[in-house]
Amino acid sequence: MPTLTIQVGQCGNQLGSSILSSLASPSVPSPSSLTPTSLSSSASIPVPPPPSQFFRQTQRGTNVARAVLVDTEPKVVERCLNPLDPSAANFRYSQNNSCIIGAGGAANNWARGYSSPESVLTSTMEKVQSELEKSDYTPAVHILHSCAGGTGSGLGCALTREYNDEHGSKALIFNTIITPFETGEVIVQDYNAALTLSSLNDFSDGVLCIENEVASRACKKLLKIEHPGVKDLNGLIGDSVASIIGDSYTDLQSFNNAANAMQMDDILRHMVPNSYYKMMSLRMVPMMPERSVEFTRDTWESGVVKRLKQMHRCGTPLECDINWRKEEDVGASISNFLVLRGDGGLPRMGDEKRTGILHLERRRRATDNSTAALPTPPPNSKTPPKAASAKKLPPTSDVWSVDCSSFSSPNTNYVDWNNDPFKVTRSHVNFKRYEKMGGLLTNSDSCLKLLERVDNAKVKFDARAYVHQYEAYGVGVDEFEAAFLNLDETRARYRNLSK
Repeated sequence: MPTLTIQVGQCGNQLGSSILSSLASPSVPSPSSLTPTSLSSSASIPVPPPPSQFFRQTQRGTNVARAVLVDTEPKVVERCLNPLDPSAANFRYSQNNSCIIGAGGAANNWARGYSSPESVLTSTMEKVQSELEKSDYTPAVHILHSCAGGTGSGLGCALTREYNDEHGSKALIFNTIITPFETGEVIVQDYNAALTLSSLNDFSDGVLCIENEVASRACKKLLKIEHPGVKDLNGLIGDSVASIIGDSYTDLQSFNNAANAMQMDDILRHMVPNSYYKMMSLRMVPMMPERSVEFTRDTWESGVVKRLKQMHRCGTPLECDINWRKEEDVGASISNFLVLRGDGGLPRMGDEKRTGILHLERRRRATDNSTAALPTPPPNSKTPPKAASAKKLPPTSDVWSVDCSSFSSPNTNYVDWNNDPFKVTRSHVNFKRYEKMGGLLTNSDSCLKLLERVDNAKVKFDARAYVHQYEAYGVGVDEFEAAFLNLDETRARYRNLSK
């Protein structure tokens, strides 16, 4: 089923472009999923199409994003629509699906973005409706925006409210928001963040919170980027989100039909079984510099899964911060969604130095599956000859049989009232440059650290600092107090999970 992406503001448009680019990147299936014929030539390796829920294909085979781009300034939207190097782009946006509103930004004022004129919301929702009509049914929408600025946070919340009013009974709303650095971005960022989280509590079905602080540390500590820029941050976040929402399957039998892939609405229903608990966080393993990937080999149970479990146990978003002394979960969880991708059973395709090893493995697997053995390649040949028989081989059982019981009860501290707290899906298609990777989406009390930052906004509010700027656009003392109360109640609920 299709998922509509709505990118709002500078942050939302840059991040949306990064996520969709990651989803559309050609991924090579792990060698064990290929036929002897396809293995005989790297040129014939089948490349899976991008997830159909996020793209539609033109008659020429071009991937067009099911997306609407919204901003109050044209610069970022135009860059998305018209990339500097169109030939390098792996997808494109529909030129008719952009909505440039006004001639300036929202001045980092949540209230200004949220109180956008009715004509602004109407014109945007018309673009949304036009995209929805290109599919029979769209069960989920993915809205991307910032949590600190004016356009992204305010207008993003207004569009979430509007979509909920018009389509909430038929579709689920998944918001991915970028929370600001703790200091130094915008003087009123704590106000904007509090108002954003409170509004999404009311109108969204699930909120994935990505912390800029964490993404920056990941770039520095794990990717070894000394001074990460916006492109680096968006690239890392885009890969992390795509690792979760891209096509994955509950079992091997489902893999041959894209319609069986885990959909955005499936993820939301699993992750948010109770509408009082909507906040989610994300972890991904591994993260490493591209130059290190070729020299790294990982394992499943004792590698990827073990590290993700320990990160969850410690409540840390990055594997460089794992405390291996922790033997029990530090908090309580409502639900976890684990995605495993790749295989890693064989050397990477295109690695000419290991062609001989790869050829021997092809021969063994072809024989095991009652196909004709591959003839010995001639000396110095980089491409073995084709098999005499091209019977399709099943994918390896490796990724499909990984033991993930460490995430099941009683090994994880789940709440008593959720009868289905853990789900794992898989794909033997390698994710970008990684042989094996895992992504973990969590709904737990790890969000409390973010909610504690609301107190910074309260300190400013008690002094009535900058409140007049919000009052000018209809958000006054009553609205602030209601937002703080909303978040205090949310914080109390998550705190009580461990009691």
